[in-house]
Amino acid sequence: MYFKSVKVILLFFLIVLINNTIHCQEPAQKDSVQKGVYCNLEAANVNPLDVKILKLTNQNLKSIPNCIKNFKNLEQIDVSNNKLKEIPEYILEVKNLKILDLGHNQISQLPENISEFVNLEELYINNNQLKKLPDCITKLKKLRNLFVYNNKLTEIPDKIGSITLLQKFYLFNNKITKLPESICDLVNLRVLDIHNNNLKSLPYRFDKLVNLEELLLNVNYLNSFQYEIQVFNKLRILDLSYNYIMVLPDSIDKLINIEKLDISYNQISKLPDRIGNLKKLRELVLYNCNLEFLPESIGNLDSLSKLAAPFNKIKSIPISIGKLKNLEGIDMTKNELTTLPETLIDCTNLKKLFFSLNYIPANEKNKISKLLPNVKISW
Repeated sequence: MYFKSVKVILLFFLIVLINNTIHCQEPAQKDSVQKGVYCNLEAANVNPLDVKILKLTNQNLKSIPNCIKNFKNLEQIDVSNNKLKEIPEYILEVKNLKILDLGHNQISQLPENISEFVNLEELYINNNQLKKLPDCITKLKKLRNLFVYNNKLTEIPDKIGSITLLQKFYLFNNKITKLPESICDLVNLRVLDIHNNNLKSLPYRFDKLVNLEELLLNVNYLNSFQYEIQVFNKLRILDLSYNYIMVLPDSIDKLINIEKLDISYNQISKLPDRIGNLKKLRELVLYNCNLEFLPESIGNLDSLSKLAAPFNKIKSIPISIGKLKNLEGIDMTKNELTTLPETLIDCTNLKKLFFSLNYIPANEKNKISKLLPNVKISW
């Protein structure tokens, strides 16, 4: 009886395995397959007009197969994580293509006639060896998402602003020294990630990007961020860390939807008092900013859950900290604290405190530990 049960179980798993591997089609939901999705050429060539999505990732491909031009209804090609060095001309015969993923290959240049992909909405060319983007890429009028991070770019096309529908632009980990003025014409841009480049300044009209929700400028050489900052009222994430910025504008409080602000590793020795008006701010990250104090208005940050200000010169925490009912963690490692406010007891959601490498005496540590018996404290 035992062996009979084992045979039944093995037979069941064998049937499941066969069903999941036929044509290498990915399941859209349990107990079904997604029509038109193929991940091997043999199966795709059986019904070429049925192929809408072709996934050939991690197959050690050195070239894109010629038969790809037979898939007249193809809308998405994923040939990422292969060994491609160039893009063949015949791929341009796929006229209905909406998504092209060439990421994680060894491509050093894109063909000049890539603009023939008139229906392309998403282009992934990240993690390659590109030193330049062809100017014709600016003719991809339907492009919404462009991923060119982890390449060797030193510039981007002057007419990049022509791609007016662009919403997400990922440029990080390149060697870009300057953004063209036309980037300010990308009025539909929601995400701009250009961290870890060689930027020393931003375009004059940068504050025209009024629909930005995420702006990541960290790890560059910027020495200021002075704009009509109130126009960025949709911004949720702003990362200016690892630059040379000395002053935050007083109008910082106009970022009414900001949820995360990181200004770490700059020379901002003082926070504007009006920072307390950022009612939706959840994370305030201030590593190594040369700060000597935190403004009392910090107690007005009703949504704040994380306050990280280690490696500064802060001598005290404002009493108003007790008003932060959503605060879960404070990191004040290596500052110049000698005492802590008893109002911490009013932060009812506190879980972790980091106060090591300060000047807090033993009796003060004991007092706070007794006040907050359920909070994990690192002294």
